[in-house]
Amino acid sequence: MLYRLRILRWPFPAPHPAAETPKEDAVMSEFAGKLVVITGAARGIGAATARAFAAKGAKLGLISRDKAALEALAAETGGLALPCDVADGAALAKAVAEAEAAFGPLAVLVNNAGMIEPVSLLSETDPEAFVRAVSVNFIGVFNGMRAAMPGMIARGEGTILTVSSGAAHNPYEGGRPIVPRRRAHGC
Repeated sequence: MLYRLRILRWPFPAPHPAAETPKEDAVMSEFAGKLVVITGAARGIGAATARAFAAKGAKLGLISRDKAALEALAAETGGLALPCDVADGAALAKAVAEAEAAFGPLAVLVNNAGMIEPVSLLSETDPEAFVRAVSVNFIGVFNGMRAAMPGMIARGEGTILTVSSGAAHNPYEGGRPIVPRRRAHGC
């Protein structure tokens, strides 16, 4: 079976000047009633992404370790709070299954969860903190894809978006273990 992967890099290519801009109703209908699961949804880019998809009528599965922030966002967006750790593959698969049970098949997975710490020189980095960051920043993306792909492949459709960081392109001394994850995804 052939799978097609499309990698979009920022900045996105400008549309052709002759291309027609889609009508707002067409954009709205693209996500209306469809399930979008967002990891790292409790704050920042994840929360903003949840609000944007909710404004387009999507049903939301909101994943993060911060239960209180998730519940507040779920109340705001009409989404389903699914507190779990993306580093735990079984817990993440269960959360995706719960979202599908509540809202139907998964249309979009946004792999957004990530950690910044530890920010230190290698010689000063706590090995356990480094392993934890790699578990979230790299293994968490793998776990998300493993949870989403079987259903998407069976249905013949679905989208997986992985959020990246500028640190992948501009590493610095004392940089973070987020960089290997972000570079591994070609972002």
